[in-house]
Amino acid sequence: PDDRGSAEMAVPLDGAVEFDLFGGPRGDAPADDFRAGPPYATPPGNGATVAGSSANVVDPALQKEVQDAQWAVATLGRIAPGDAAGTFLFYPSDGGVARDVPPDKVESLQRCVAAAVAAGLVDDPRAAAEERARFGSLLDEMSRAPEDRWPDVMGSYRDLLLSDRYPSLIKARLQDGVESADRAEMYARVNTYAMALLREARAAGAQAEAGHLDTVREICSVAADPRYEEDPAAAARALNDRVASMRHSLDDAFVGYLKHAVAEEEGRLARDGALLDPIEGRWLSVLKIVQGGVYAELGKHVDRYVEDIFYVLRMETARERRSLLEKFVADLATLDVRPFRRAVDNVVAALGGAADVARLRGASRETVAEAAVLGGFAAPLLQLATDIEEVLPPSRVDAMSAEADEWRRNKARDLAAALKGREEKTERALGGA
Repeated sequence: PDDRGSAEMAVPLDGAVEFDLFGGPRGDAPADDFRAGPPYATPPGNGATVAGSSANVVDPALQKEVQDAQWAVATLGRIAPGDAAGTFLFYPSDGGVARDVPPDKVESLQRCVAAAVAAGLVDDPRAAAEERARFGSLLDEMSRAPEDRWPDVMGSYRDLLLSDRYPSLIKARLQDGVESADRAEMYARVNTYAMALLREARAAGAQAEAGHLDTVREICSVAADPRYEEDPAAAARALNDRVASMRHSLDDAFVGYLKHAVAEEEGRLARDGALLDPIEGRWLSVLKIVQGGVYAELGKHVDRYVEDIFYVLRMETARERRSLLEKFVADLATLDVRPFRRAVDNVVAALGGAADVARLRGASRETVAEAAVLGGFAAPLLQLATDIEEVLPPSRVDAMSAEADEWRRNKARDLAAALKGREEKTERALGGA
């Protein structure tokens, strides 16, 4: 429903803004709904996504959603379970007396944070806390182990040392002070090991990029065919046919590479002041043409899901959006359940890119305009992130797609058997020769 309870949380943001716990934030805005979240006297200072100078590139409504998401994360960070089961306490930033918090308000904030994390508006506080704890465990294990065993210990934390959060984790430890020379040596060894892992990852990434570039060259080879020099329409049809014939190569890794490559090239051109230079921007044009063809080919299989999703987003009220989503989910065929859920997750996750100030400042006008359109759907998208978890959770996905999953397994088994039979037949033929 649209009518939700008022806030009962204090919200500290770098000490600049403080809301009264039981009086609610200014305007008595609901704490459990970003779409009517707390108004801020000053922009939040604890996030790089939204800043005072971001108004030119980020949709204002989306800026507010990010502020509200940070507000919810900050509030949850000051809430802890009470002594009695099912109770919670809020600890004010000024060190005052902790106060009871209604469990339903905690659940509402948790839902809001989960939606913002799914949309990429804020970092996952639970994952961040888990990585901080694991980093502490790594240092504890190393302190108890002899130095010759340190590589083995660090090897079991490879994923942590390659995490985007690792730089902030080691920086926080250094800022807290180094207790001894032994501890300083441990930090140095950890950082050296992390840098070595990063170099390995970059080398592997370079190999993967070479493969992706081969795919780009194969797609672009159509443009070099002299038969199409005088017929752009025929060239476009040939390009579409080539992309369709290579659909097996258009996996998530290749799509991700194209997205990254376009963003990197836009950023480079923007830094050089050559974003509108047709000569300097030739590679960017090639990447965007390939990206458009790939998206068009992949879109053939998801357009109907995206169309349904945007029907939901265009409904005027939260109640209408929820009702229509429930209807669409109830009518899904078993083969459509997993693709529909995946499409919803991808649409929701795209919202984070529309709030990425650093990326948008180095992007083309077309990219900024697309982000503005997406930002205009910020409130419905955040609701969708919450609703899909309730309407189509993983357990229901498994149940509704059971028949499709069995069909896919049988199809894969039959294909594997056919390939094995073909190989055996070839081996017998070669042996007989």
